[in-house]
Amino acid sequence: IPKMDTTTNLDAKLQVVGETTFRDDELPRRQQQTATQERQMATLKLELGEKELELQSEREAYRALQKNYQAVRNENKDLERRVEEYIQQEVSFQALQMKYDALQAEKMQINKTLSDGDKTRQENNDDDEILEVWSPTETEVKIANLQASLRKAKDEISTLRNLQKQVGGSSTKDTDANVERDELRKQVEEAQKKAADAHRECENLRTQVEAAQKQAADMMRDRASDQAALEDLKQLLSKEHDRKKMFESEIRQYRGLLVSSKCENDDLRKKIQQATGKRPPADIISSEGCKRVCTARNRGS
Repeated sequence: IPKMDTTTNLDAKLQVVGETTFRDDELPRRQQQTATQERQMATLKLELGEKELELQSEREAYRALQKNYQAVRNENKDLERRVEEYIQQEVSFQALQMKYDALQAEKMQINKTLSDGDKTRQENNDDDEILEVWSPTETEVKIANLQASLRKAKDEISTLRNLQKQVGGSSTKDTDANVERDELRKQVEEAQKKAADAHRECENLRTQVEAAQKQAADMMRDRASDQAALEDLKQLLSKEHDRKKMFESEIRQYRGLLVSSKCENDDLRKKIQQATGKRPPADIISSEGCKRVCTARNRGS
Protein backbone atom coordinates (compact mmCIF):
# COMPACT_ATOMS: atom_id res chain seq x y z
CA ILE A 1 0.00 0.00 0.00
CA PRO A 2 1.53 3.35 -1.01
CA LYS A 3 1.92 6.16 1.40
CA MET A 4 -1.40 7.96 1.71
CA ASP A 5 -1.60 11.67 0.90
CA THR A 6 -4.26 13.66 2.66
CA THR A 7 -4.00 16.59 0.22
CA THR A 8 -7.36 17.27 -1.45
CA ASN A 9 -6.01 19.37 -4.34
CA LEU A 10 -5.25 17.29 -7.45
CA ASP A 11 -2.95 20.00 -8.88
CA ALA A 12 -0.92 19.86 -5.68
CA LYS A 13 -0.61 16.10 -6.06
CA LEU A 14 0.57 16.47 -9.64
CA GLN A 15 3.05 19.14 -8.54
CA VAL A 16 4.47 16.71 -6.02
CA VAL A 17 5.43 14.28 -8.81
CA GLY A 18 7.12 17.07 -10.79
CA GLU A 19 4.36 18.28 -13.21
CA THR A 20 3.18 21.83 -13.91
CA THR A 21 -0.43 22.47 -13.00
CA PHE A 22 -2.97 23.26 -15.70
CA ARG A 23 -4.31 26.79 -15.44
CA ASP A 24 -8.07 27.04 -15.68
CA ASP A 25 -7.93 30.68 -16.84
CA GLU A 26 -5.86 29.93 -20.02
CA LEU A 27 -8.84 28.97 -22.21
CA PRO A 28 -11.01 32.07 -21.52
CA ARG A 29 -8.01 34.31 -22.15
CA ARG A 30 -7.35 32.66 -25.51
CA GLN A 31 -11.04 32.81 -26.40
CA GLN A 32 -10.95 36.54 -25.67
CA GLN A 33 -7.86 36.94 -27.89
CA THR A 34 -9.60 35.02 -30.69
CA ALA A 35 -12.69 37.24 -30.43
CA THR A 36 -10.50 40.36 -30.52
CA GLN A 37 -8.69 39.13 -33.61
CA GLU A 38 -12.01 38.33 -35.30
CA ARG A 39 -13.23 41.87 -34.60
CA GLN A 40 -9.98 43.27 -36.01
CA MET A 41 -10.39 41.15 -39.14
CA ALA A 42 -13.99 42.36 -39.58
CA THR A 43 -12.80 45.97 -39.23
CA LEU A 44 -10.11 45.37 -41.85
CA LYS A 45 -12.72 43.86 -44.18
CA LEU A 46 -14.87 46.98 -43.81
CA GLU A 47 -11.89 49.23 -44.52
CA LEU A 48 -11.03 47.09 -47.55
CA GLY A 49 -14.58 47.50 -48.87
CA GLU A 50 -14.34 51.28 -48.46
CA LYS A 51 -11.01 51.27 -50.31
CA GLU A 52 -12.56 49.30 -53.17
CA LEU A 53 -15.44 51.80 -53.43
CA GLU A 54 -12.97 54.70 -53.51
CA LEU A 55 -10.94 52.91 -56.18
CA GLN A 56 -14.07 52.37 -58.30
CA SER A 57 -14.93 56.07 -58.01
CA GLU A 58 -11.41 57.04 -59.05
CA ARG A 59 -11.63 54.73 -62.06
CA GLU A 60 -14.90 56.31 -63.19
CA ALA A 61 -13.40 59.79 -62.83
CA TYR A 62 -10.35 58.66 -64.80
CA ARG A 63 -12.56 57.37 -67.63
CA ALA A 64 -14.46 60.69 -67.74
CA LEU A 65 -11.17 62.59 -67.91
CA GLN A 66 -9.99 60.37 -70.76
CA LYS A 67 -13.19 61.06 -72.74
CA ASN A 68 -12.85 64.82 -72.20
CA TYR A 69 -9.18 64.69 -73.18
CA GLN A 70 -10.00 62.81 -76.41
CA ALA A 71 -12.73 65.32 -77.32
CA VAL A 72 -10.33 68.24 -76.84
CA ARG A 73 -7.70 66.49 -78.95
CA ASN A 74 -10.20 65.95 -81.78
CA GLU A 75 -11.24 69.60 -81.68
CA ASN A 76 -7.58 70.67 -81.70
CA LYS A 77 -6.88 68.50 -84.76
CA ASP A 78 -9.87 70.02 -86.61
CA LEU A 79 -8.63 73.54 -85.87
CA GLU A 80 -5.14 72.68 -87.08
CA ARG A 81 -6.57 71.25 -90.30
CA ARG A 82 -8.61 74.41 -90.96
CA VAL A 83 -5.57 76.61 -90.29
CA GLU A 84 -3.50 74.55 -92.72
CA GLU A 85 -6.20 74.89 -95.39
CA TYR A 86 -6.31 78.64 -94.90
CA ILE A 87 -2.52 78.95 -95.19
CA GLN A 88 -2.52 76.98 -98.44
CA GLN A 89 -5.35 79.09 -99.85
CA GLU A 90 -3.57 82.29 -98.80
CA VAL A 91 -0.41 81.22 -100.63
CA SER A 92 -2.38 80.31 -103.76
CA PHE A 93 -4.26 83.60 -103.62
CA GLN A 94 -1.04 85.63 -103.39
CA ALA A 95 0.46 83.74 -106.35
CA LEU A 96 -2.63 84.33 -108.47
CA GLN A 97 -2.72 87.98 -107.44
CA MET A 98 0.87 88.44 -108.61
CA LYS A 99 0.05 86.68 -111.88
CA TYR A 100 -2.98 88.90 -112.37
CA ASP A 101 -0.95 92.08 -111.71
CA ALA A 102 1.70 90.93 -114.20
CA LEU A 103 -0.95 90.32 -116.86
CA GLN A 104 -2.45 93.74 -116.22
CA ALA A 105 0.98 95.37 -116.66
CA GLU A 106 1.56 93.37 -119.85
CA LYS A 107 -1.83 94.47 -121.15
CA MET A 108 -1.00 98.12 -120.49
CA GLN A 109 2.37 97.71 -122.21
CA ILE A 110 0.74 96.11 -125.28
CA ASN A 111 -1.89 98.86 -125.45
CA LYS A 112 0.87 101.46 -125.27
CA THR A 113 2.82 99.65 -127.99
CA LEU A 114 -0.28 99.45 -130.19
CA SER A 115 -0.92 103.14 -129.71
CA ASP A 116 2.67 103.99 -130.66
CA GLY A 117 2.46 101.63 -133.65
CA ASP A 118 -0.71 103.26 -134.92
CA LYS A 119 0.97 106.65 -134.77
CA THR A 120 4.01 105.34 -136.62
CA ARG A 121 1.83 103.71 -139.26
CA GLN A 122 -0.11 106.89 -139.86
CA GLU A 123 3.14 108.84 -140.26
CA ASN A 124 4.67 106.23 -142.63
CA ASN A 125 1.85 104.99 -144.84
CA ASP A 126 4.30 104.16 -147.59
CA ASP A 127 6.63 102.05 -145.41
CA ASP A 128 5.73 98.38 -146.20
CA GLU A 129 8.01 96.99 -143.48
CA ILE A 130 6.23 98.91 -140.73
CA LEU A 131 2.85 97.93 -142.10
CA GLU A 132 3.94 94.30 -142.05
CA VAL A 133 5.22 94.48 -138.45
CA TRP A 134 2.11 96.25 -137.10
CA SER A 135 -0.45 94.40 -139.13
CA PRO A 136 -3.94 94.25 -137.56
CA THR A 137 -3.99 90.42 -137.62
CA GLU A 138 -0.96 89.99 -135.35
CA THR A 139 -2.20 92.69 -132.99
CA GLU A 140 -5.61 91.12 -132.68
CA VAL A 141 -4.06 87.71 -131.97
CA LYS A 142 -1.90 89.20 -129.21
CA ILE A 143 -4.88 90.97 -127.68
CA ALA A 144 -7.02 87.85 -127.88
CA ASN A 145 -4.35 85.72 -126.17
CA LEU A 146 -3.85 88.34 -123.48
CA GLN A 147 -7.57 88.62 -122.83
CA ALA A 148 -7.85 84.83 -122.58
CA SER A 149 -5.02 84.76 -120.01
CA LEU A 150 -6.70 87.55 -118.04
CA ARG A 151 -10.02 85.73 -118.05
CA LYS A 152 -8.33 82.55 -116.84
CA ALA A 153 -6.56 84.42 -114.04
CA LYS A 154 -9.82 86.11 -113.01
CA ASP A 155 -11.59 82.74 -112.95
CA GLU A 156 -8.88 81.24 -110.76
CA ILE A 157 -9.01 84.22 -108.39
CA SER A 158 -12.79 83.98 -108.23
CA THR A 159 -12.60 80.27 -107.45
CA LEU A 160 -10.05 80.89 -104.71
CA ARG A 161 -12.19 83.60 -103.15
CA ASN A 162 -15.15 81.25 -103.07
CA LEU A 163 -13.00 78.76 -101.18
CA GLN A 164 -11.93 81.51 -98.78
CA LYS A 165 -15.58 82.34 -98.09
CA GLN A 166 -16.05 78.79 -96.78
CA VAL A 167 -13.25 79.30 -94.27
CA GLY A 168 -13.83 82.78 -92.97
CA GLY A 169 -15.81 84.73 -95.57
CA SER A 170 -14.41 87.26 -98.05
CA SER A 171 -15.63 89.87 -100.50
CA THR A 172 -15.51 89.51 -104.26
CA LYS A 173 -14.15 93.00 -104.74
CA ASP A 174 -10.42 93.53 -105.18
CA THR A 175 -10.47 96.56 -102.87
CA ASP A 176 -11.64 94.41 -99.95
CA ALA A 177 -9.01 91.69 -100.40
CA ASN A 178 -6.66 93.15 -97.78
CA VAL A 179 -9.49 93.50 -95.27
CA GLU A 180 -10.50 89.91 -95.89
CA ARG A 181 -6.96 88.69 -95.42
CA ASP A 182 -6.69 90.61 -92.15
CA GLU A 183 -9.94 89.09 -90.99
CA LEU A 184 -8.74 85.63 -91.92
CA ARG A 185 -5.48 86.25 -90.10
CA LYS A 186 -7.42 87.25 -87.00
CA GLN A 187 -9.45 84.08 -87.25
CA VAL A 188 -6.27 82.06 -87.63
CA GLU A 189 -4.74 83.78 -84.59
CA GLU A 190 -7.89 83.11 -82.58
CA ALA A 191 -7.83 79.50 -83.72
CA GLN A 192 -4.17 79.20 -82.74
CA LYS A 193 -4.91 80.76 -79.36
CA LYS A 194 -7.81 78.37 -78.87
CA ALA A 195 -5.56 75.49 -79.87
CA ALA A 196 -2.95 76.64 -77.33
CA ASP A 197 -5.65 76.85 -74.64
CA ALA A 198 -6.84 73.40 -75.61
CA HIS A 199 -3.28 72.13 -75.40
CA ARG A 200 -2.89 73.59 -71.91
CA GLU A 201 -6.18 72.04 -70.89
CA CYS A 202 -4.99 68.72 -72.27
CA GLU A 203 -1.81 69.02 -70.23
CA ASN A 204 -3.87 69.76 -67.12
CA LEU A 205 -6.09 66.78 -67.87
CA ARG A 206 -3.02 64.62 -68.39
CA THR A 207 -1.66 65.80 -65.03
CA GLN A 208 -4.97 64.96 -63.37
CA VAL A 209 -5.02 61.56 -65.04
CA GLU A 210 -1.47 60.84 -63.87
CA ALA A 211 -2.41 61.90 -60.33
CA ALA A 212 -5.49 59.65 -60.48
CA GLN A 213 -3.36 56.77 -61.74
CA LYS A 214 -0.84 57.31 -58.93
CA GLN A 215 -3.61 57.45 -56.35
CA ALA A 216 -5.13 54.29 -57.81
CA ALA A 217 -1.75 52.55 -57.66
CA ASP A 218 -1.35 53.64 -54.02
CA MET A 219 -4.80 52.32 -53.25
CA MET A 220 -3.96 49.04 -54.95
CA ARG A 221 -0.79 48.76 -52.87
CA ASP A 222 -2.78 49.55 -49.71
CA ARG A 223 -5.31 46.95 -50.73
CA ALA A 224 -2.57 44.37 -51.26
CA SER A 225 -1.11 45.24 -47.86
CA ASP A 226 -4.55 44.94 -46.24
CA GLN A 227 -5.08 41.64 -48.00
CA ALA A 228 -1.74 40.36 -46.70
CA ALA A 229 -2.70 41.49 -43.19
CA LEU A 230 -6.02 39.65 -43.54
CA GLU A 231 -4.20 36.51 -44.64
CA ASP A 232 -1.89 36.77 -41.63
CA LEU A 233 -4.90 37.20 -39.34
CA LYS A 234 -6.58 34.19 -40.93
CA GLN A 235 -3.49 32.07 -40.37
CA LEU A 236 -3.22 33.30 -36.80
CA LEU A 237 -6.90 32.55 -36.18
CA SER A 238 -6.43 29.09 -37.68
CA LYS A 239 -3.49 28.42 -35.39
CA GLU A 240 -5.43 29.69 -32.37
CA HIS A 241 -8.37 27.49 -33.37
CA ASP A 242 -6.07 24.47 -33.58
CA ARG A 243 -4.61 25.29 -30.17
CA LYS A 244 -8.12 25.64 -28.79
CA LYS A 245 -8.98 22.19 -30.09
CA MET A 246 -5.78 20.81 -28.56
CA PHE A 247 -6.62 22.36 -25.17
CA GLU A 248 -10.15 20.98 -25.32
CA SER A 249 -8.74 17.55 -26.15
CA GLU A 250 -6.34 17.76 -23.21
CA ILE A 251 -9.18 18.81 -20.92
CA ARG A 252 -11.27 15.83 -22.02
CA GLN A 253 -8.26 13.57 -21.51
CA TYR A 254 -7.64 14.95 -18.01
CA ARG A 255 -11.28 14.51 -17.12
CA GLY A 256 -11.14 10.90 -18.28
CA LEU A 257 -8.01 10.28 -16.24
CA LEU A 258 -9.62 11.87 -13.21
CA VAL A 259 -12.67 9.63 -13.57
CA SER A 260 -10.42 6.58 -13.98
CA SER A 261 -8.36 7.60 -10.97
CA LYS A 262 -11.52 8.09 -8.95
CA CYS A 263 -12.65 4.57 -9.82
CA GLU A 264 -9.25 3.14 -8.84
CA ASN A 265 -9.39 5.20 -5.68
CA ASP A 266 -12.75 3.70 -4.79
CA ASP A 267 -11.48 0.17 -5.43
CA LEU A 268 -8.37 0.83 -3.38
CA ARG A 269 -10.42 2.20 -0.51
CA LYS A 270 -12.53 -0.95 -0.51
CA LYS A 271 -9.42 -3.17 -0.44
CA ILE A 272 -7.90 -1.15 2.40
CA GLN A 273 -11.14 -1.30 4.33
CA GLN A 274 -11.36 -5.06 3.83
CA ALA A 275 -7.73 -5.56 4.85
CA THR A 276 -7.60 -3.26 7.83
CA GLY A 277 -11.20 -3.04 8.82
CA LYS A 278 -10.86 0.72 8.85
CA ARG A 279 -12.31 3.26 6.43
CA PRO A 280 -9.47 5.02 4.52
CA PRO A 281 -9.46 8.70 3.44
CA ALA A 282 -11.59 9.62 0.37
CA ASP A 283 -8.75 11.10 -1.71
CA ILE A 284 -6.45 8.08 -2.11
CA ILE A 285 -4.97 7.72 -5.64
CA SER A 286 -3.07 4.62 -6.68
CA SER A 287 0.49 4.87 -7.92
CA GLU A 288 -0.65 3.48 -11.29
CA GLY A 289 -3.25 6.25 -11.66
CA CYS A 290 -0.69 8.94 -10.80
CA LYS A 291 1.67 7.42 -13.33
CA ARG A 292 -0.95 7.59 -16.11
CA VAL A 293 -1.80 11.20 -15.29
CA CYS A 294 1.87 12.22 -15.34
CA THR A 295 2.48 10.39 -18.62
CA ALA A 296 -0.50 12.14 -20.24
CA ARG A 297 0.66 15.54 -19.00
CA ASN A 298 4.17 14.99 -20.37
CA ARG A 299 2.81 13.91 -23.73
CA GLY A 300 0.45 16.90 -23.87
CA SER A 301 3.17 19.43 -23.02
